[in-house]
Order: sequence, then C-alpha cells, then structure tokens
Amino acid sequence: TTPTLDLTGLTDPRAYFATDYDDIGTGGDQAILEVSTDGGGTWAPAFTWDSDHRGPLAVEQAIPGAGMSGVLVRWHYSQGTYDWWWEVDNAMVTACEPLTASITLDKTVGTNPLACATTDTITVGPGTEVTYCYAVTNTGEVTFNLHDLVDSELGTLLNDLSYALAPAASAFITATVPIDVTTINAATWAATSSGGISATATDVATVTVVAPNIDVSPLSLAATQAPNTTTQQTLTIGNTGDAALDWTIVEEPNRPVPV
Repeated sequence: TTPTLDLTGLTDPRAYFATDYDDIGTGGDQAILEVSTDGGGTWAPAFTWDSDHRGPLAVEQAIPGAGMSGVLVRWHYSQGTYDWWWEVDNAMVTACEPLTASITLDKTVGTNPLACATTDTITVGPGTEVTYCYAVTNTGEVTFNLHDLVDSELGTLLNDLSYALAPAASAFITATVPIDVTTINAATWAATSSGGISATATDVATVTVVAPNIDVSPLSLAATQAPNTTTQQTLTIGNTGDAALDWTIVEEPNRPVPV
C-alpha cells in the first residue's frame, strides 16, 4: 500500500509496476489493484485479475483520484493458496501537472496597408482606408493547430484555419477597409490544440472619423448695381465640424436675365 498521495491540481494519475501473476484457477486467488480516494476509508478496484498474467510483464494502469488529496493505492493478493503467487516490483504512481494554454491578442490600426501599426486608436477623415492588424502570441505550453478570428464589425476573418502556433510563437493577419464613421470594434481570437485544448483572447481598436462642416451666412447675396457704383456685402464662412475646412469662392459665369 502506498502512503497517502496528494494529487491536488494534478491530472491523469497512473500506477506502474512489474509483475508475474500465476493464477490457481476458477474460484481461487485473485490479483486486485485497489484505489482509495478518501484516505483509506473505502476502496474500489482499478482491475481484478482471475487468470494468468505471467511475467516479466510491465503494467500501466489509469486510476481514479485526479485532483484529490487523500489517494492510496494497494496491490491486494486475495485468496492466495498452495504454491501460486503474485509478484510485484518497481511499483510507482504518477500524475501530471496540466499544461497551461493561453494566448494574447494585440489589435492595432493604422493607414499603411503594408505594415502593422503600433497604435490601437487613430483619427481620420471619412472614407479613409484603414488597416487593422491582429497579432496573436502563444503564451502557453501547448501548440495550437486551429484558429478562428471574429471581428465585431468586420465579421469572421478566420474559420478553422490550420496553422501550428508553437509556444512563444506569434502570427498576424491584416484587414484593410474604408471607414466612414467613428468605429470601435472588438476582435476575438480562438485557438485550439490537436488534443482539444483551447484558449481565447480579445482586443479592441478605435477609429475616430472627423469631418469639416461649412457654415455660410447669409445663404445668398444679391444687389442691383447702378453704373459706376460700388456695393459691399459681408459673407461669413464658418466651420462647425471637427476637421480643417478648405474652401474657395468660385464666380459663376454671367447668366441672361429675363426681361
């Protein structure tokens, strides 16, 4: 019987041992590997042998008790008679520390379609083409093989993309779109390993759209000019928008006046 084993935080406990079991036959001896998960209060068989398992034989057996603190394992030779036997040697119990599975996502936005920007907030005029960059980094201990990327405004950008992203490795994709109004969008990258372990990460980028707005007062000017006279009228040009306004005054050609 093992000492009490503390498997808190551990997974996949297994018993290993070398053995030679010579079974007496029906109704006689049995070889039972038993496990207790309550400090020895109760026991349950991981297996029961009632037939020969002759050695030299190396056995690996999954057992209960993952994450528990009061685990014991015992090799129980039951109803042994005559000159038959169960030999056990090199007994060992193992459990695994779970691998960490995590990614980070850095979403940036800029106006250069050939490079990832270093900022996640920009200000542009309406209709400007901006390039979003989605850079993912594997910060865990497993390799991720399938990838999904969904942007709250641009929709699905990746769907089960097959790509091996090893621990500490990074990858990125870009998307270039015209922006007409201020846009705040969140992206979520989901990565999955070949063993079904998954991780997700989310990041946000903001594009603020600014535009000028011309304000003219009065809306029209008119005058009747007598010969050899001068008339002055005031025209006020204002900008009530949030971007610089470039404006010009264009004189229209003379138009005939009906009489």
